[in-house]
Amino acid sequence: MTHPFLFSSTFILLLATCGAVIDITVINKFPFVDSSPTYVKCVTPYVTTFDALSASSLPRWSNPRAMRGDESDWPGQEMTFYSFMRDERIGGFQCSAQGEEVAAVKMFESASFTPPTFSLTVNRGDTLTIRMTAQQTQFRRVRWKQNGVEKSTSSSIYVISGADPTQHAGVYRCYHDGEPENGAMIRVIVRGCQENRWGPGCSRGCPNCLHGGMCHSDTGECICPPGFRGDRCEIPCGSNRFGLSCSHKCDNGGDSPEACAELQFCVPDPYGCSCNTGFRGLRCDTACSAGTFGAGCTSTCHCRDDAVCNRFTGECPDNTCACGWEGQTCQEEKRDYCDPTPCENGGTCTYSADEDTCFVCACPAGFIGQVCETDVDECESSPCQNGGACIDGVNSYVCDCADGYRGNNCEQEIDECESNPCENGGVCSDAVNSYTCACPDGFIGDRCEEDVDECESIPCQNGGTCTDGVNSYTCTCADGFVGDLCEENIDECESSPCQNGGSCTDGADKYTCTCADGFTGDRCEENIDECESSPCQNGGRCSDGINSFTCACVDGFTGDRCEENIDECESSPCQNDGICTDGANSYTCTCVDGFTGDRCEENIDECKSSPCQNGGSCSDGVNSFTCACVDGFTGNVCEEKGNECESSPCQNGGTCQDQVNSYTCTCAPGYAGVNCETEINECDSSPCQNGGTCDNIVSAYSCICRAGFDGVNCENDVDECQSSPCQNGGTCYDDVNSFTCACLEGFRGDTCEEEIDECESNPCQNGGSCEDLLNGYNCACQVGYRGGNCEEIEQCSPNPCFNGGICLEVNGTYICDCPEGFNGVHCEIDDANTTAVSPNTTDPCVSLPCLNGGTCEVGVVTYTCRCTSGFVGENCELRIPTFPSCTEDNNENTGTSSAIYLAGAAVGGFAAMSVLFAAVYKYVQYAQLKKITPVQVMDLKEKPGQGFKRVDRLPDLERGLDEAKEPGKEGKQKKKGKKKRKKKLRAPKELNPLRGPRPPPNMDGTHLTDLTYPNDAPATRIIRPPKYLEPIQHPFAIN
Repeated sequence: MTHPFLFSSTFILLLATCGAVIDITVINKFPFVDSSPTYVKCVTPYVTTFDALSASSLPRWSNPRAMRGDESDWPGQEMTFYSFMRDERIGGFQCSAQGEEVAAVKMFESASFTPPTFSLTVNRGDTLTIRMTAQQTQFRRVRWKQNGVEKSTSSSIYVISGADPTQHAGVYRCYHDGEPENGAMIRVIVRGCQENRWGPGCSRGCPNCLHGGMCHSDTGECICPPGFRGDRCEIPCGSNRFGLSCSHKCDNGGDSPEACAELQFCVPDPYGCSCNTGFRGLRCDTACSAGTFGAGCTSTCHCRDDAVCNRFTGECPDNTCACGWEGQTCQEEKRDYCDPTPCENGGTCTYSADEDTCFVCACPAGFIGQVCETDVDECESSPCQNGGACIDGVNSYVCDCADGYRGNNCEQEIDECESNPCENGGVCSDAVNSYTCACPDGFIGDRCEEDVDECESIPCQNGGTCTDGVNSYTCTCADGFVGDLCEENIDECESSPCQNGGSCTDGADKYTCTCADGFTGDRCEENIDECESSPCQNGGRCSDGINSFTCACVDGFTGDRCEENIDECESSPCQNDGICTDGANSYTCTCVDGFTGDRCEENIDECKSSPCQNGGSCSDGVNSFTCACVDGFTGNVCEEKGNECESSPCQNGGTCQDQVNSYTCTCAPGYAGVNCETEINECDSSPCQNGGTCDNIVSAYSCICRAGFDGVNCENDVDECQSSPCQNGGTCYDDVNSFTCACLEGFRGDTCEEEIDECESNPCQNGGSCEDLLNGYNCACQVGYRGGNCEEIEQCSPNPCFNGGICLEVNGTYICDCPEGFNGVHCEIDDANTTAVSPNTTDPCVSLPCLNGGTCEVGVVTYTCRCTSGFVGENCELRIPTFPSCTEDNNENTGTSSAIYLAGAAVGGFAAMSVLFAAVYKYVQYAQLKKITPVQVMDLKEKPGQGFKRVDRLPDLERGLDEAKEPGKEGKQKKKGKKKRKKKLRAPKELNPLRGPRPPPNMDGTHLTDLTYPNDAPATRIIRPPKYLEPIQHPFAIN
């Protein structure tokens, strides 16, 4: 049978509205219930409805009413729980308005356990551990219930793995065996998406909700904790404030910072419940300790120098945040202190919370300072010794050593004798930056490199050549001299070598003859030819004699040597001022300009040669002429054309070409005009393509291309596909300054870099596990399911039909085709003996009777189906209709009309009535079986004190369901019940242990005679139908 909580959740879903979270807060005073009244106040400007989460109904006499007392200014309603309501005050309660639901829980103050908090929120798929704290030690088993359904654990720690909102959300109760009402209560909220995700398919990223705010999995909104507001809950409201916009005050009459103490504030899911800002603890009566703030004191202060922040707002003194944090309350991470880097000289910047600057620079070798701004002076320690000069470098220094020293620090004195500088056997003596050589005889110099030149004093005489030796010399004498020093001259005149009366003069290795007149030669052996020097001039003929000569002159000359010319110009033969030049037996006239002829008698016509050029006319003169030039020419002979280019008329580097009485300009590239005065705009032709911008320059242009184009004229579309950006086989399509990837199936993303997780949409139904494949997935189905998505129920696996019955799947269920001789739903009844044949198992759930993912639980008489969300019915065979969610796409207005809601409510009501009708029908069937079926008669006293609790109302079955239903008719009903007990019922022999064989075993392995009942059952003989004939568990049996 379907739990009432599932109906409540179904109708809440049908009544949900679209849009943003509304202003609604539930104030839960005294979550720990004691003997004093407590209340739940729903503060909202909208019409409210109260409901119970884990109980069947709200406590009696707890009708909602308007706010009273100090809270009368609050909009909304309150519901008071009085002490006489006892256990009805315990559980989860919620307030609904405009489709928004806000829930709170209450538990006994004397409970044996306390929860860590009253609500916990977990993301889909996460693991949640709930730890209850025992208030008192008891040696009894620990039990848990979720939404009233018992869970299989016996520890005070309950672990939820792979959290699912449809399976794990709700109110949990932890208690000791036998006292569920005295247990600890906690509400678990499971977000519909994984952490930081929201939207359809959880495909969108959540905003950074601050101060403990929670991201709504449907709308992506931040649900803010009490005391904070804003799109990301970034704005603190301070103390004594609550509500969506912090418009409500806990203390309407004042502004006490402690006004919100001892109150629990619950806001829409997924946030849940907590203390107001500045308070913590289960009773919200403890102020935040230093260093914490916010709702429940769950936020940590991030103030500079460990200053204490305001426990209500989190604001730091002087608004100074600690390193790594920023924002009004210093809760937003900041790590960009190194962008751009403040470190100089190649230093590496690293974020550091330990520094006042919030960063630290790791300086390269050679630099120091907070930002590596100081070059370390390696010369500061005076490393250079012996007077060396230190030259600082980057992480180094160089020593410029004084003469005579060397080494990195000039620490070594140079041994100048180490290189053996003394030559020729000299002995070296080292000194600072010097050495001294002791030279052997015959050598001198700083290094004994000089051989003493004994020839330096020129000891060899008379041109003798001195050859120096070691400490000695040798003279090589010139010809004519002998002796060690060539001091003796040899007499060459001793042999009288001079002839013809010449006198001899002795010399060095020679002699000289002084010859008599008329003779010559080394020894005066030759007669001198006086005609050899051609003494006769002007063609005269010479005749030689002894020490003399005679000249015979030609005509026109005279004298001893014919040196005198006879002057033919003496008669002035040249006319017109011509100059006469005498010649040999002739004369020559040199005429003045303008005359010619042997005697200069003719006037020359200078115009005869047409000297005037370019059409000029000639006028002759004496040794001259005059030219009359035409226009455009000038000069003595009209040879010069007038130069119109002389004034440089061509501008901007143009070249001038002179013409007759005009000029032409040849312009430099980029210019035009008669005088090249106009710069040509090369951009006029719009050469730049594809939207490029043209920049005109002299004789050229430059194109500034739009992104995505290049080339001189931007004519090339840059191929962004050239780098093959599309991954995983994607096809690249080039566009202007961009590209588009057409991904292969199974990939997505701008560059097809992301493999699509086909399991992300949870395609495998009914608990099937999904294995992601490339462009596909594979579902491993749970037992009893099949199909690509495990969507089909294998009604016949395992085979529920006994005695060889054949299972046939029909319209989502099954029927058993029984062989001859058997009947019943599962062919369990043998027609021959009218008894049910025991199946091969004692578990009634082995046939998987629960459909659509329902969970089968073994009952006292038969089984119970716990249906999954969206299904109802005895075997979960009925689907509750669902309607499209209005939050699937925030960008579309998909508001649901009231007609759809009325239709949904009608369908939900119809489903509920169907389940109720099925239950009544089964009960009537049960009652009929009870009247017509032989029953086992047994005595309670056989096995006292070992009862099964689920049948503790069995006496009510004897009296009928009508008993105690209507006030004032109890006596009559009891009397009627007594008449029923007078009717004698007797079991047939084959079923009565006193009259026949032992009946077949029940499905749980017991026999009818093994059943016993609790101590509080009436000490009389009772009747009970055989278990194999009871079709369903009694619909009103206690859980």
